[in-house]
Amino acid sequence: MLKLACPSCGGEVNFRSKTSVFAVCTFCKSNLIRTDLDLETFGEMGELREDSSPIQLGTRGKFNGTWFDVVGRVKVSWSDGNWNEWYLYFEDGRAGWLADAAGEFAINFATDQHNAPALEAIATETSVELEKNTYTVSDIKEITCAGSEGELPFKALKGRKSTSVDLLDSDENFASIEYSEDEGILAFTGKYVELDSLNAQNLKQFEDW
Repeated sequence: MLKLACPSCGGEVNFRSKTSVFAVCTFCKSNLIRTDLDLETFGEMGELREDSSPIQLGTRGKFNGTWFDVVGRVKVSWSDGNWNEWYLYFEDGRAGWLADAAGEFAINFATDQHNAPALEAIATETSVELEKNTYTVSDIKEITCAGSEGELPFKALKGRKSTSVDLLDSDENFASIEYSEDEGILAFTGKYVELDSLNAQNLKQFEDW
């Protein structure tokens, strides 16, 4: 684990994943950009509102036999609501994501984006090939970052805009492509999961549980 001091308040900022380049200071909410062993401040992140997700920073789980820790979150909003993208650090050094939307969960990992089509060629029900697997476009959304916390692999500033494309294959495997000005094209593949299957620990507790 890499431990650095926040340049704004001096608080300790931890980086578990070597691919993380952005963090929000737990103490002063400064946006922090990591360059090697230095941190730069880039404005502040407001407090994220509580939601009904049982996942939180520090939640631990297991996927395909490997334990992971939740180390970051991007809260995504669109015209009909919002969802969470939780950034995962696996004990074998990999990084991944847990999409968390209205009680549905999907684990996914970054994949080669070179086969991803240009955004102008995307439409619902069209076919897309990723990692030699054929997917069908199920949904296209214009999305905005409503806030973030923890450590993340890109600059997840509030207000960041992009286009998100959801895909499914014939076996209900999940994939997504994100198109943005700052990161270009990002592609991910994975699968839908039940929360109980993740052996999740340190979940958020609610009064009515």
